[in-house]
Amino acid sequence: MQLPSSPSEVPELENLFPAQFPKDQFPSYGWTQRPSGFPNEAWTTETTHRDGQQGGLPLTTEESLRIYDLLCRFTGRSGAVRQAEFFVYRKQDLDAFRAVQERHAAGSPIEPTTWIRAAAKDVRLIQSLQVRESGLLASISDYHVFHKFKPGGRAQAANIYLDAVQLALDAGIRPRLHLEDASRAATDFIRYFIEAVLGKAAGYSDTLRPKFRICDTLGVALPDDDVPLPRGIPKLFQALRATGLEPSDLEFHPHNDTGLIVANCLAAVRHGCSVINGTCLGKGERTGNAPLEMILPSGFHRSQRPRTLVCRNGTTRSRQISALWTRCPSHPGGHTCGRIEQILVDVCSL
Repeated sequence: MQLPSSPSEVPELENLFPAQFPKDQFPSYGWTQRPSGFPNEAWTTETTHRDGQQGGLPLTTEESLRIYDLLCRFTGRSGAVRQAEFFVYRKQDLDAFRAVQERHAAGSPIEPTTWIRAAAKDVRLIQSLQVRESGLLASISDYHVFHKFKPGGRAQAANIYLDAVQLALDAGIRPRLHLEDASRAATDFIRYFIEAVLGKAAGYSDTLRPKFRICDTLGVALPDDDVPLPRGIPKLFQALRATGLEPSDLEFHPHNDTGLIVANCLAAVRHGCSVINGTCLGKGERTGNAPLEMILPSGFHRSQRPRTLVCRNGTTRSRQISALWTRCPSHPGGHTCGRIEQILVDVCSL
């Protein structure tokens, strides 16, 4: 191909790339065909009420309910945010969870779920709350299983987790296994554990089919295709899908220690994960969690996500959510309270 030798030889025909930058929509990926491995549907869940509290001051019951109500108005009928995760150990959190259960039963779109340690007494606690689904802490890396447990080891850790899974299934609670530190874990142990959990659930209703939340606990994962396991998100989710898990069985919960949180979320969806778990404003432990206000517009091409993902009143809701965090200290590398507003102003003005 011969290059033009002077500016006068460059065509003056305007090209605004409308396929990728449509006038009345958020920019698209510009794919000519659907990538292999891409899920048929993708959505988010939120953990502002659980992990988000670890990045700032504890929420009052009233603040928790305000955030839940705002997120429900934001997501509307789109299915963009489908579940909210709560602690149930503190009175303020327990009161908020019970109130949210009532709101959901009355028609609010976001389903409340809980987070517990994989222990029998914790399962009994959520059973008394008539919880339908709960996260169960299942630290999976050898950094945890050999140094957190006494005497320690993979077999002991797996047995403890599996006992809790059995109790949850018997109680009619769908277990969502939170595989902590998966980005530093041996993939063969993860595969063994997933198969063992699915084996436990084989005789139960499909409504109790376990889910698996893949946690980049220290924010060390990388989004590149050529990064080997366990740090490479593409290879990690390809390996998980190879076990027979469906995209909707998988959820990604990243942290932002290396500043790659959005890129890692996109890589997870691109390679077969339907669900991204995040928080309002990216609030969370250390440098924070996946910021919903960044993931929702950036993570899903309009033709590959719920049509009404970006709601009409997003600007108003974002200002109200931001206001709730003004009393909370900012975390390094995280969002300022005004950032969600500006991002959603841009998105909702399209």
